[in-house]
Amino acid sequence: MIQIVLGVLYFQIEYDGKCKGHALGKNIREPFPNNDNRSNKYLYLIHSNICGPMPMKSLGGSLYYVTFIDDLSYKAWIYLLKTKDEVFDNF
Repeated sequence: MIQIVLGVLYFQIEYDGKCKGHALGKNIREPFPNNDNRSNKYLYLIHSNICGPMPMKSLGGSLYYVTFIDDLSYKAWIYLLKTKDEVFDNF
């Protein structure tokens, strides 16, 4: 094509058989180190998270939800919320 079309620059591309973008996408993180500081009592340590707004409302009109997870038993509670400020109203 270089001989046919005027003005086309010739680039020498070196290819070693490995796609750099693909290799970077396949990288994985190291796992988190083991933590021996786990709770030894039920409900002593609770992890919580608020998620939302969701793209669609639930059947009850909620756009958010809050989760509470017990560190020892991994028991989880999920509460649906219409607005974020309802988190403290329920507890």
